[in-house]
Amino acid sequence: MRFVFALFLLFLTAGGAAAERRVALVIGIDRYEHLRPLTNAVNDARAVEDALAALGFEVTSESDRDLRRFRRAIEDFREDGAGADVALVFFAGHGVEIAGSNHLLPTDADAASPETLAATSLPLEELRDAVAAVAPVGLILLDACRNDPFGGEPAHGRGAGSLVPAALKDKVQPGLGRVGRAENVLFAFAAAPGATASDGTGKNSPFTTALTRYLATDGLEIRSVLTLVQQEVYDATSGAQLPYVESGLPKLFFAAAQRHDLPERERLLLAMADVTPDMRAEVEAVASDADMPLAPLYAALLSADLAARDAEDRRAELRAAAGAFVKVRAQMRALSSDDPQVAGLRLRAEERLAVGAFAEVHAALAEAAALDAGSRQSLKTNLEARTRSEAATHRLAAGAFEASLDYRSAVASYRSSLALLEELGDDRTTADDVYDIVHAARSIGDLTRDLGDLPAAQAAYADALRFLERRVPAAGEEAELRRLIGAVQDDLGDLARISGDLDGALARHEAAMAIRKAALEARPDSPYAMRGVAISHDYVGGVHSTRNEAAPALASYREALRLRIRAAELDAGRGDAAEIAADLAVSHFKVAHALRDTGDAAGAAAEFRAALLQDEKLIELDPADQSHRRSRISTLGGLAGALRDAGDFAGALEIQRMNRDALAETAAANPGIASMQWDVAAADREIGMTLRDLGDAEGAKAALRAAHDRKATLIAASPDNLAWRYDMAVADFALAGLLMVEGDGRGAFEFYDSARNGWNALVEHEPRSLRYRDVVGAASEGMGDALLAAGDARSAMTAFAQFLDVELSLIADAPDDLYRKRRLMRAYIKAANVGVGPQEHYASALVIARELAAAGALPPQDADIPRQLESALAAFGAKP
Repeated sequence: MRFVFALFLLFLTAGGAAAERRVALVIGIDRYEHLRPLTNAVNDARAVEDALAALGFEVTSESDRDLRRFRRAIEDFREDGAGADVALVFFAGHGVEIAGSNHLLPTDADAASPETLAATSLPLEELRDAVAAVAPVGLILLDACRNDPFGGEPAHGRGAGSLVPAALKDKVQPGLGRVGRAENVLFAFAAAPGATASDGTGKNSPFTTALTRYLATDGLEIRSVLTLVQQEVYDATSGAQLPYVESGLPKLFFAAAQRHDLPERERLLLAMADVTPDMRAEVEAVASDADMPLAPLYAALLSADLAARDAEDRRAELRAAAGAFVKVRAQMRALSSDDPQVAGLRLRAEERLAVGAFAEVHAALAEAAALDAGSRQSLKTNLEARTRSEAATHRLAAGAFEASLDYRSAVASYRSSLALLEELGDDRTTADDVYDIVHAARSIGDLTRDLGDLPAAQAAYADALRFLERRVPAAGEEAELRRLIGAVQDDLGDLARISGDLDGALARHEAAMAIRKAALEARPDSPYAMRGVAISHDYVGGVHSTRNEAAPALASYREALRLRIRAAELDAGRGDAAEIAADLAVSHFKVAHALRDTGDAAGAAAEFRAALLQDEKLIELDPADQSHRRSRISTLGGLAGALRDAGDFAGALEIQRMNRDALAETAAANPGIASMQWDVAAADREIGMTLRDLGDAEGAKAALRAAHDRKATLIAASPDNLAWRYDMAVADFALAGLLMVEGDGRGAFEFYDSARNGWNALVEHEPRSLRYRDVVGAASEGMGDALLAAGDARSAMTAFAQFLDVELSLIADAPDDLYRKRRLMRAYIKAANVGVGPQEHYASALVIARELAAAGALPPQDADIPRQLESALAAFGAKP
């Protein structure tokens, strides 16, 4: 593919030409004699020539030159441009790196051997020297190939396969490498070093298209102009291409407009440049799964400040934004209007939605709504049609607000749409209106629920239910009305579950199930009706599971699975194979978890394996959909857990290793997503724990150390990720325990200390958390034990004193907790054993030991502790 060097200018307004002389040499080469020809290079050169001429450059243009005439053009440029203030060269064509040196390829470049290729191409250094000789400020823009130009296959972009790969393989790299020395010269590349750049499917390459669009942007320092081009190309190629710049120029600014005066799209592009690589990878993965442009997701990421959220929460929000985008885009394409102005404004909104310019989307939709509103109120013509049109525009606005994660504004727009439709009155409300009214009310409920306003969500769902229940169905409408009533009952049931009203939740879901069962009785062989009842069983099973009622939860999930299997049999060869497989995978997964909750580990393992078969079928049907691979990973994790529950550690280890391989493959495909790297480390930890249980101490240590090293690197880059710090501390604590068993006190101390530091960070964040303070105490105790094992009793005194301090603070918050009392007794004893207030602390431990013994709360292995403490106190001459 053709490689692009993008270069951006300092003084880019035509008005600046009066104060300085600017010269440019523009070269484009399509017609290669021995290499893959290009289609757009000359077009690109002409486009850039026109743009530079408009900016006051004296432009010399050349096309399809061999090496001799290429060099002659450069010499002429050096002579004719001497004494200029700014010198610019733009090259569109092929470029390669030969033995570490960048070369541009003329029409007669010969790839017979590395030596021949070097002799028939132009070293980039020659071009740099010429530019530097012409003017004190030099700009080099190379739109050159970063993929293999030596192709015999037809070109889809600016790249190819090699004609003589064996001869060139060792010394020639397609594309151009970093320059490394750019004094007083700015180099701009259309793609990152080592990446490919597109020739484009239209008249120009993506890079040249962006370059000519932003070349004359007023008021921005050169690097900001380059940033606009970088991000425009990145967005236009869905992340496949990101221009790269090396600059040796001084920092210069324009004196005109400021950044906030830029249009919304340009402000977004500049902000996108500051997004970290791992977040870029997250956005790209979600956009790829949703088959949508990048810019709207970046707008959501930035406007909702998702960078401050933890990785899982951020990905969930991005997926929600993607889902909303896809939904509203489909609505915009489907909705029509009798008013051509309204239709045009909606089309404008759709276009701006695709580039993430949400403010412009809402401006267009607000204008469309105002047109309908004005017609309704002043002309009184086509009142119903105008009302529905205005309501539809508000729904589109609500969907766009959802896509940018602005849920409060989305609620307001849905309410506007709902109010307009309610103006029609029951007698003029069509079946389509019913659906739109219920959709708006349910959307208000969903969004206010997600915003934490549960009373508002309850009111919205209840309004929808009342509307449906009072509706007199038109001919053929009854089944759809009942379906909607069932859906709203489930909404209310889910809300009741969230609110803690589990009885109310069960009643709502059972009411929805009754509706769906009636539909199934009317159509007993309908796969659709069967799946509807299965959904109800899932809801009911979820309530039972929340109530820790394992047996009824399992019964519900099993009935849902039975119905889905029957529906799949009826749909065989007719239904959507992926949808059927996804349904079955989820259902087997739910049954498997319910079986684990009942203690049936073997049954759970069998169901996880059945889910795994469906996951693998989904991957086979759509290998590019990463969600199927994530589902398989979850299933493998559940299967490994079930096998461990069953005592089959060897089987669990096999599955854990499969899971680790799957996680590593996913992480390798998404190198910028740190959370995926973390999942690999977590898998290493699980493998280590299973190896420990199998008695393979060396293997366990190796796996746990690998987990520690990977996690430490990730935490260093994200020190505020508290969930990661907790998880790493758990792994370090386990590794320390293994080292203690082997008698490696010093090694154990290192990892107990690491665990305590990790947990201490959590205590600083949540100082009243009993859980976090408890594990800090456990780590301090481990440190003391490790130091004693290493023969360092003095340092152990400090560790055990810290252990005691933690336990004293915990008992103050839970004075009647028997577990806390046992831990405090243990801390007193360990502190006393190393000489920290021995008599006082033995006495305090004895008081607790006697209290626990009287309450029957001393474990059998500790039954002799009171007598041991009495003997210890007697040694001090104290009366127990």
